[in-house]
Amino acid sequence: MVDIKAVWANEAWGSYWNWDPKENWAFITWTVFAIYFHTRTNKNLEGVNSALVASMGFLIIWICYFGVNLLGIGLHSYGSFTLN
Repeated sequence: MVDIKAVWANEAWGSYWNWDPKENWAFITWTVFAIYFHTRTNKNLEGVNSALVASMGFLIIWICYFGVNLLGIGLHSYGSFTLN
């Protein structure tokens, strides 16, 4: 099955992936939580390891939301502060 958003992105911007800060941090978020789910399902990695990965994922969500949306510059940044 073809991802419709990827096809639309290719038509709109000329590529499937633009290396935009929001896209990159969203990918990092998905990767960290995939690691988290892996640590939760593996009996040898449960406990402290999964708690550390979950805490790191929580921090990354905040970076992705506030850091990229408000301070970042790119296609997917919704507002920014002017820094002097």
